Amino acid sequence: METGIDGIFYAVQHAQAGLMTLDEYKTFGLPFDLKTTLPATGLWCNLLHLHGLHVYFDLVPHFSPMFPIVNWHDRETSPELNEAQKRFTGIVCGGVSQHTIVYGDASKVREEAADAIRQTGGHRLLLGTAAWSRSSPHMETS
Repeated sequence: METGIDGIFYAVQHAQAGLMTLDEYKTFGLPFDLKTTLPATGLWCNLLHLHGLHVYFDLVPHFSPMFPIVNWHDRETSPELNEAQKRFTGIVCGGVSQHTIVYGDASKVREEAADAIRQTGGHRLLLGTAAWSRSSPHMETS
């Protein structure tokens, strides 16, 4: 904070079905993620990223005092942006898949962006993307 940063990007890697049960994450992950991010409380631009598929989005309220922005692979896993806004009072970040950014054409990017704006009414939305998860059906491996 002494450097003048406005926020942090914090990726929660294990709060997803297939890696841990919700109870396992609450026991072995959540306390440490909260402790790790506590020093960033009060920064206005903290962004929480829930990484992967089948994320435990209902954990977001545990982080919401310090993270006004939440991001996840909304084009690959639930919830959709409009549903997330019902469950989180902050800003949702997403709307365009990284696959579309990398491999799609401009019309597909505009289509996904317009859908994100339609879903949210253009309010409490930071139009963006999320990194691919290894289990993404769009992930290309060599």
